[in-house]
Amino acid sequence: MKEYGKITFLNFMEFYFDSADVNKFPEAKKELEKILNTPELDNIPIAILGNKIDIKDSVSCDQLKEALDFDTILAKETRPIEIFMVCVTKKIGYLFSLEWICKNFKI
Repeated sequence: MKEYGKITFLNFMEFYFDSADVNKFPEAKKELEKILNTPELDNIPIAILGNKIDIKDSVSCDQLKEALDFDTILAKETRPIEIFMVCVTKKIGYLFSLEWICKNFKI
């Protein structure tokens, strides 16, 4: 995981990655696991966004859940966490993630 200094204030997190680059899924899974195991981020809602769904080689939501072993993550986690398939450049899907974040936002 990239180091960004001490985390002092965070109410939610969006975790973006390229849903068309399956070769990077193992790396994305490792990064997500590091985030989930960071004590400063306990109880912070996390929206996982599989970006670039407009590309022919992008995976489905079910394929992404399988690659991330999402069912195991859900079984372990008490915080809100969800996957959204999006295309930011074409403004597809990300509004659902923002609505979800608003519902799960903690002050």
